[in-house]
Amino acid sequence: MWFGWGWGFMLFAPICLILIAIGIYYAFTSGHRKSYSCLTHTPQTQPTSSGRALEILKERYAKGEITREQYQQMKNELT
Repeated sequence: MWFGWGWGFMLFAPICLILIAIGIYYAFTSGHRKSYSCLTHTPQTQPTSSGRALEILKERYAKGEITREQYQQMKNELT
């Protein structure tokens, strides 16, 4: 039975297979790119929320927005 695919299908099919293979490759490797550095291949560490909170607290104390007592109390609550 003739479906009329002809020579055009012979060129189109390998291109489709290559595109599918590239899509599968990126689907499996995209998760690793998010959690690993490209240069060191080690997990990237995100600053913890309490670490960032302490930084903000120190900045507020340095600017004079809070008193020493407030600073000590908030620091004790965070740690």
